[in-house]
Amino acid sequence: MTAIDPYTGETYTATLKIKCGSENSEYGLYWKYNILTKFWRKITKLTIFVDYIAKKNETFKVDAFKAFQPKGTFERLKEIWEGDSSVKITIKGAKNQMEAIKPFLAAHSPVFKAMFETNMKETTDNVVEIPDFEFNIVQKMVEFCENNTILDCEGLEAEIFKIANKYLMDDLMEFAVTKMTDQASKENIKDYIELAKSFDLKEFEKWLMHFACRNNFGC
Repeated sequence: MTAIDPYTGETYTATLKIKCGSENSEYGLYWKYNILTKFWRKITKLTIFVDYIAKKNETFKVDAFKAFQPKGTFERLKEIWEGDSSVKITIKGAKNQMEAIKPFLAAHSPVFKAMFETNMKETTDNVVEIPDFEFNIVQKMVEFCENNTILDCEGLEAEIFKIANKYLMDDLMEFAVTKMTDQASKENIKDYIELAKSFDLKEFEKWLMHFACRNNFGC
């Protein structure tokens, strides 16, 4: 018996044996009424052709439908304001300058908010000067205001805290303290403790002292 896979064209061949007169044939074939019975002894070879159509079953993986994730108000406002010069302000450092979005600065800092709501020099000139911090620290402050995070600030946490304190940015101060706890080590623990004392950060100072003792930093 020959079968051809209609999908691949591959040929399969098998031998079919039939026992006449028995219900227990090798392949379950029982010829109850065999019209060839009276001629059976004269047949020396019997060829049976079978047409068989195979159905191919395939399994495939269906990925989960991507869930709809709408943009938040913050992201949509940023998209609008990034192209709106009327809400931009120039921030100048000692040697560099950059643009920032005023509503984001005002949302994070009551100092900036008051500055933009009055006729202060910064508002009329549309320029804020911050010469007392390294410009990369100013950039990190603006990055936080416009993104609610800072991607890379390792080694800058203390200075970021100081500029956040100057402009009363509570969220940025919390962010900086959290980063300092992540980066605390034997090399910087003393500086962190001094900073905590200078800004009266009692809980942070307490945490640092316990951290130093647990790690045998000479407490």
